[in-house]
Amino acid sequence: LTEKYGRFDEMLQFLSDHGYQTVFPEELDAEGADIKKPVILTFDDGRKEQLRAAEMMKKRGMRGIFFVIPSRISSGRSEFMTKEDLTILWGLGHQIGIHGFSHRSMVESPEETEAVRSQSLAVIQQAIPSQRVFPSFAYPFGHYDTSVVEATSEFYRYLHTVSPGYWDRRSKLLPRMLITSDKPEEFFREYIL
Repeated sequence: LTEKYGRFDEMLQFLSDHGYQTVFPEELDAEGADIKKPVILTFDDGRKEQLRAAEMMKKRGMRGIFFVIPSRISSGRSEFMTKEDLTILWGLGHQIGIHGFSHRSMVESPEETEAVRSQSLAVIQQAIPSQRVFPSFAYPFGHYDTSVVEATSEFYRYLHTVSPGYWDRRSKLLPRMLITSDKPEEFFREYIL
């Protein structure tokens, strides 16, 4: 993303020009929700440079979910968001989601699954108490199986995957399309349309 802010701005303009509205999953779940062209924008890993994307979206009246790794918030590593950064995101109208605990595959690491269950939510709630509710979770590396879904669905309503597709608004598993700098812009546009 950091190399492609111009391209990201073009993507936001495309969404705006075509009448898409950025939403959070719970807004689509709301009774009587009638949003004609919803799109959910998500960002993984809680990298500090994503603050720029958040500001760009805010200028267009758009919002997104920023999935952060709880163990990295207070790590002191400059490339990751801090509690203060999360407060800025929240103030810009974005939502904070949880992305594991220390970003290990939950399928391969029972310790990661246990840390997600026992620590992730508490760390994030302490970091940004103003959000109060944290309904969205994204699996590290997109790895999940039946037992991992069972372990996380107890705590989170929306489980974001990296499996491509479109959400049916019933399943707890939300497919996502990974947009990377090596994919042509036409791919993004065709997927959205």
